[in-house]
Amino acid sequence: MQSGSSTAAPCNPRNRTAGSQGASFPAPAVPARSPRRPWKLILHGLTAILLLTVIGAAPSCAQSATPAEDFQTFRIYPTETGDTLRNIASRADVLRDPLRWIFLYRLNRDELARIKVPPAKIADVPLPAGLNIIYISPEEARKQAVKKAAGRTWVVNLFSSTKDREVETLAVRLADEGYNPYITRIFSKKNTWFRLRAGFFADHDQASEAGRKMISLLGLPKFWVLQAQVKEITEHSGYAD
Repeated sequence: MQSGSSTAAPCNPRNRTAGSQGASFPAPAVPARSPRRPWKLILHGLTAILLLTVIGAAPSCAQSATPAEDFQTFRIYPTETGDTLRNIASRADVLRDPLRWIFLYRLNRDELARIKVPPAKIADVPLPAGLNIIYISPEEARKQAVKKAAGRTWVVNLFSSTKDREVETLAVRLADEGYNPYITRIFSKKNTWFRLRAGFFADHDQASEAGRKMISLLGLPKFWVLQAQVKEITEHSGYAD
C-alpha cells in the first residue's frame, strides 16, 4: 500500500459481481470516442483569441475617445528679431488680425513677464529672438467657440475710444486680473473706434457681477451687458478660458 492519500475508484454497476453465485457480468463495450479533428481545435483557438482582443480593446477605445473631443490644440511661434505681439498676431499663419495680440499676451504672460515695459506699449515692444509664443489658431478657436456658444453668450461692454492705446492699456489690466478681454473695431464716417469688451458669461447676472468688479478695477464710470451676436462669439469666445 502506497503512503499518502489515495482516492477510491468509483463504483461502476457494469462491473458489479453477482454475489454468492460467483458469476460476473462483463461490462458492455463502450465505443471508442473519435479523436477531435485538428482544424476544429485551431478554429476554436482563433475564435477565443479574437474575442479576447475585441473585449480587451473596447474599454480603452471608449476611454480615449472622450478626452479627444475636448482637447484644445496649441501652437508655437518662435520669435525672430524685431517681432512684436501686434505683428505676430497679424501674420496670416498665426492669428490674422493685429488686434488679437491681447490673446497672445494672455497665453504668454509668464514668458513676457521678463520684459518690463508699460502696459500701453506691450503690443509694440520688440521681443527677444527665440521666445516660444503659444497661440491658438483661428480654426481651433472657431471649433472651441461652437462648443461654448450654447452656454456662454453674455459679454460686458466697458469702454470705447478712437485711441487704441487707451483701450489696450485697460485690456492688459483685465488680462492680468484673469479676465478675458477682447478688442474690436467700429467704423464710423469720420473715425475708427476701438471697443473693449470682456466675456464670455453664462447669463445676465453673472456678466453684471463681473462688470461691477471690472469698472471698479479700471476706474470706469459705467458698463452694460448684452448677449453677443453669433459673429462676435465665433471670432472671440474660442480664445477665452
